[in-house]
Amino acid sequence: MDGKDLEKLLQESCKLQGVDCTRLRDAGWQGEATQRRFTIKNICDFILFDQGAIVYLECKHSKDRLALSRLTQQEDLMAKLSSSKPGLFAGYLLHICNETVYVSASAVDKFLSNGKKSINHKDALNIGQKVAPFTPKGARKPRLDIESLIYELKTPF
Repeated sequence: MDGKDLEKLLQESCKLQGVDCTRLRDAGWQGEATQRRFTIKNICDFILFDQGAIVYLECKHSKDRLALSRLTQQEDLMAKLSSSKPGLFAGYLLHICNETVYVSASAVDKFLSNGKKSINHKDALNIGQKVAPFTPKGARKPRLDIESLIYELKTPF
């Protein structure tokens, strides 16, 4: 699975579970090869809404470890979290070592302060929440249980 496959899996999973999932596309390059202009970059890949919660979500994929330098949306996600609105969450959906883990932007912020340069599979499981797969009736391909993830995010522990 690559990053695009993870994004597609998230969209399919949300659709099956009735979770509102809005994809924010980066505009990237526009214009001709001789005249280019840059456009703004989005805060994240997806905005999810379910159970009264809004989740700003950036998808990242890695085989064994994810370089923290790849988390370029960290400042924007932390700015969203600083508004301290109830039911607002921001973080990363990491697919690492064939497992999917949600890691909040605030957990990444604390992790960055430890001086580490990357997140490995064990680190991701320690600072994040594993997203359980489920297979819908009549299907072969497992999907992500996004409803349960949002429920867990809303439930203080």
